[in-house]
Parts: sequence; structure tokens; C-alpha cells
Amino acid sequence: MKLATERALQLDPEIAESYLASARMQLLCEWNFERAVRAFKKAFEFNWDTAEFHGQYALLLSIQENHAKAKEQVALALSSDPFSLINQFYAGYVYWAAGDADKAIAQGRRLVALEPAFWGGRRAAKGFYVFSYFSNKMVYSGKPLGLRMNFITHFNADKKIDRYITYYDRAPLIQIMGKNLLEKKKAE
Repeated sequence: MKLATERALQLDPEIAESYLASARMQLLCEWNFERAVRAFKKAFEFNWDTAEFHGQYALLLSIQENHAKAKEQVALALSSDPFSLINQFYAGYVYWAAGDADKAIAQGRRLVALEPAFWGGRRAAKGFYVFSYFSNKMVYSGKPLGLRMNFITHFNADKKIDRYITYYDRAPLIQIMGKNLLEKKKAE
């Protein structure tokens, strides 16, 4: 996705959709919120006033704990396209992150009513997952290494943690070591 968005911007830097794709990639894949903000602002400069824009921008604002503005953006998204399943899901997340569990659960139920088969509906009706990470800069064999530990926490409808998952992004370590010890162990 990163190469595709970079190429789209090289080919024509005047298309708002390319900036929105870049913002989405920075937000959801790279977790680079500063670059995501810049890309969202650039898309908006091109009058990219769509439900898709407002829903994703609401998600970013919510992650940044700017809950009042996130709620404004999600309201714009839902008023522009009340049948967008992903924006319905984002709305639930925005309410949950803002501490309004009742509204978040109601939003999840609304989503299930709209489309029972949508992947996020049943999850949103029962609680929300919160994704976070810690980054650590370290040195391995004299080479700098950035290692990230990811955390996934699930909060149920009673606002209590009922699931917790952690994992490391081993890709930088594998690259610097030149081998994948887990794959080597599996092969033995």
C-alpha cells in the first residue's frame, strides 16, 4: 500500500483520493500520526468533503484523544452516508474511546441491524479492541534496531478487560540477525 500511495502522489499530486489513501496508510499501517494529519489536511484542501474522509479523520482524532472533534467528524460522516458500515464501526470506536460505552454499544447494535454479516458489528455490540504499541530503540551486535511490542486489549460491554494479547514485530530483528530463529526451530 505504501508504494502504491507514493506512486499515486508522484503521478498526480493534485488528486485528493491519493492523499486520503496516504493518510489511511500512515494511520493504520505505519502508525505515523503526524504524517497522517498532514495527508488528511492535504486531502481536505482539495475539497475532499466525503463520508469516507470524515470517518477516517474521526478515527485519527479519537486515537489522538481529541474526542470532541472526533465526535464532530463522525457525525459529519454519518450524516453524509448513514449506511456506510465502516463509518458506523468508526463511530462506535469514537464513542468508546471517549468513554461513552452506552453509546458505543448502541452504535454496535445499529451496525448489526444494518448488516448482520459485517465483521465489526458483533464485535462492536459486545465491546471494543484497543490497539497500542511501545517502541524501543536498542543496539544488537553494534547495529541500531527499532523493536515494537504490540498490545491488543478487548474491553467488554461492562468496560472490563476480558482479553489481552501482546506480540513483537520481529521483522527488524530478523533483518539485522539475517535469520529467523523461530523458522529455524520449526524446521528442526
